[in-house]
Amino acid sequence: MSILLYSGVRYLQDHRMRWVLIASLTLTAAVYMRPAAYYLPLMTGGLMAADAVLRHRGSRLKLLMHAFLLLFIAYGLVFCWQLRNYKTTGQFKFSSIDQATLNTYGLIGRYARGDISNKIDAESMHPVVYYIYTTSRHVVDLMGEPGSLKYFDCAAIRSAGKVFGYLTILFWLPGFLAGIFRMGRQVHFWFMLAMVAYFVAVTILAVGWETTPRFRVPMMPFIAVMSAYGWIWIAPRLKSKNENIRS
Repeated sequence: MSILLYSGVRYLQDHRMRWVLIASLTLTAAVYMRPAAYYLPLMTGGLMAADAVLRHRGSRLKLLMHAFLLLFIAYGLVFCWQLRNYKTTGQFKFSSIDQATLNTYGLIGRYARGDISNKIDAESMHPVVYYIYTTSRHVVDLMGEPGSLKYFDCAAIRSAGKVFGYLTILFWLPGFLAGIFRMGRQVHFWFMLAMVAYFVAVTILAVGWETTPRFRVPMMPFIAVMSAYGWIWIAPRLKSKNENIRS
């Protein structure tokens, strides 16, 4: 994801072909490593096409070809594996785990068959209310919970991990929100925000009540940069406020 972040931002700056190629291969690797990224090339290509149409009318055709090339390379390499699966199993799918996850943990599927978490009284809720409530809960679980060191058989390490995790969240989360507030029309920050939004949406829809902080890992390069940008805006204001208090 860090390579995708770098190549994506550099492409938005100079629109060179090398960044298209690097991003294409990075997206392919992301799909092979985690099938949840299957639609990430499609979204990235769509963002490139939108940027070409809305911001670069003079070179629109060239940049649209870049978007098409990214999709062609990324999905061409992905379809090679799907073709192998079709010859082996008769199903033209990239992976079986994605459908199995949706069927077992998916937010919509679990509600439809009545397999709902015992954390809430879902039977008394209208479906719209249920989805709004559960989505907000999952966003908090995903973005506001620290990572766990539960596999260490030591209570002190687990406690220290919790403390460090919450301190880290208290640092990057305000910066991230400030970065969103201040990004304006800067297209590279919209690209980063879109990457974060993709993984948030996929995680909530795919695993629902099984959402844990580990699903935040692919977003962290994008979150870190946006948080740093937000803190660049916050820090001088905190300093100015402290100086006013002292005076």
